Amino acid sequence: MNARASQFDEMFGVTDDPWGYRTRWYEKRKRELLLAVLSRPLYRRILEIGPANGEVTSRLAERGAEVVACDASARALELTRQRLGPLDHVKLVHGYIPAQWPEGKFDLVVINEIGYYLSHQELLNTLDLIEANLATPGEIVVCHWRYPIEGAHGTGDDVHERIAPFLMGHDLRRLASHIEADFLLDVWTNDTHSVAAREGLR
Repeated sequence: MNARASQFDEMFGVTDDPWGYRTRWYEKRKRELLLAVLSRPLYRRILEIGPANGEVTSRLAERGAEVVACDASARALELTRQRLGPLDHVKLVHGYIPAQWPEGKFDLVVINEIGYYLSHQELLNTLDLIEANLATPGEIVVCHWRYPIEGAHGTGDDVHERIAPFLMGHDLRRLASHIEADFLLDVWTNDTHSVAAREGLR
């Protein structure tokens, strides 16, 4: 078992909500912001990397015809399954990103509070896979805590600073950026049209 997955299994074994995703206003508000910056009401196929206990997954399930949630922690996936209930259009995959990558194209990829648990090379490999499997039009949403985390490979700022030049170098543009003292939230897209342009407003 991957060491990081084992650590998360242990954490979720102690409590089913170690970061207070269900109970903290900070987390609820951040989740609403993440969903609000997405440019489309519905997506064909969504990939969520690291669903934890499924709080974000449950909301993504309202926005996607198909949702694939991939986590290295079996306990996290068990909690996500309990949170979601019987939703046929949500597929839970036990695997470590980037080594076990789900098949097919995605028009939305969610990297939420997971980038700093990947080494620099793992993050680059993950970005390579995302870019190769991102549909057109497609979006990538990236959200991270800005303060040091024990055992992590840098802060959220480090993750976003590594991601930005890679995506810009592959002809993706930043659709939205939200900066706060506590977290960063960016949306990247390969779509050349704005939301207003898609609806014929300009």
